[in-house]
Amino acid sequence: MKNAEIARANLKYLLEKGKEYEQTNYSGVFNFIKYIEKVKNKDVRIGEANAIRDQNSVRLMTIHKSKGLEFPIVFVSLLSKKFNETDNNDKIIFNNTLGFGIDLFDADSRIKTPTLSKIALSIRNSQENRAEELRILYVAMTRAKEKLILTGMLKQNAIEELIYLTRHKDIALPTHVRLMAQDQLSLICSALIRNKSADIFNEDKHISNKEIYNKESKIKIYVQDRVELDTYIEYHDQAFESEFINQDVVDKLEWEYKDNGKDLPYNLNITEIKRLRHGEADIDNLYDNDNKYLKVPEFMREKSYSSVEKGIAIHTIMEHIDFKIEYDEKGLNALIDLLVVKGILMPMHTAFIDVDKILMFLHSPLARQIKKSKYLVKEQGFVLGLEPSFIYKDYVGDNDNTILVHGIVDCIFEVDKGLIIVDYKSDYVDRKKHVDVVMADFKDKYRLQLGIYKKAVESATGVIVLKAVIYSFELSREICVI
Repeated sequence: MKNAEIARANLKYLLEKGKEYEQTNYSGVFNFIKYIEKVKNKDVRIGEANAIRDQNSVRLMTIHKSKGLEFPIVFVSLLSKKFNETDNNDKIIFNNTLGFGIDLFDADSRIKTPTLSKIALSIRNSQENRAEELRILYVAMTRAKEKLILTGMLKQNAIEELIYLTRHKDIALPTHVRLMAQDQLSLICSALIRNKSADIFNEDKHISNKEIYNKESKIKIYVQDRVELDTYIEYHDQAFESEFINQDVVDKLEWEYKDNGKDLPYNLNITEIKRLRHGEADIDNLYDNDNKYLKVPEFMREKSYSSVEKGIAIHTIMEHIDFKIEYDEKGLNALIDLLVVKGILMPMHTAFIDVDKILMFLHSPLARQIKKSKYLVKEQGFVLGLEPSFIYKDYVGDNDNTILVHGIVDCIFEVDKGLIIVDYKSDYVDRKKHVDVVMADFKDKYRLQLGIYKKAVESATGVIVLKAVIYSFELSREICVI
């Protein structure tokens, strides 16, 4: 018959649906036809698909999924996996028939012991679990039409512990054997040990039930030492790889990052980059990302403030300054007081804010340029992907890896032919050095930082950055870095 396998699969599928229909509240041929029509609309051509897939193929599935199916050859593996009885170790255990059981706790001696009800429920649950495992094993062992192969692992003394069963006369195994079994392979071996197919384990051949021993079977038992088996598998895996495995595929699957790429950070902020380049580490600076540096406690600081706090205070004021307003000393102090009232600026920080130096900036040529600009952005955050060689001086690896850099640009404003970036600095300045030397130090120290700002702004806006400058409040000067 043409397409016989497909036709048989369809008939089996129809039979399964008939059994499902019998479990519903409907009856009669008319309702069954309606039921099948709904099934057809939902599960289109399932029988055909299964039949075609079963031909000359290997299928992996759970025992539950295999119910109602048959195959020429079936492997049932992992039979030595221990039964799951973790529920019996819970503080409260349940049973559908007997209810629940709990532990008894003696508050005086602080000793916890299981109650009789809990012990009874534990035994009942174990019995029910064993019964269910036997049913599952039966399903697994009845899926094969031609050959059934069972695999598992046993300890060397496991069979020796079962030899006494050869003296058991009854056909059925003792109840305690079924209840004490810890895995499905133990159940199988307990039954087989009394048949001549298991003579490999039973050298003495003390058999009480000759009928069971002499019963003809096609069972063949193969025992393989674990070490020998591992060697065998390794040898054949290598032979298989050399014959069938495409080396290009192997190279792609086993590809690893080069050592110089493994240790690269996923992301960095500007402060971290400066620390990498210049080895800076201010103990007053709380390094939030990984808490490498601890903030000095309040009781130790008293009236001493770090340069970081001073910088934050100045940046806060510059963020809230309105460049459309002409500030004098009174107006600037009023702004500072307003920021304190709103909780934006800490009262203790006002003591070291140099109002005169801020006013000098507001009357500088740079500030006048900002006031004339039609486009002004303050405290603009960004995230930018950079090649490692852009950040690390001595990096010699591949630039395939990308490091995400995030930071905040203090000020961006527009002029006729592009944009200008301004970065405010309140760094301490050694007055013993000549101003030209100090400015050169500033340029060297912040060239990378402003270079990153330039790339980020140009990438985000598509507009060229004409220059990136630093304004030093200590020097009261504009320093062109890029």
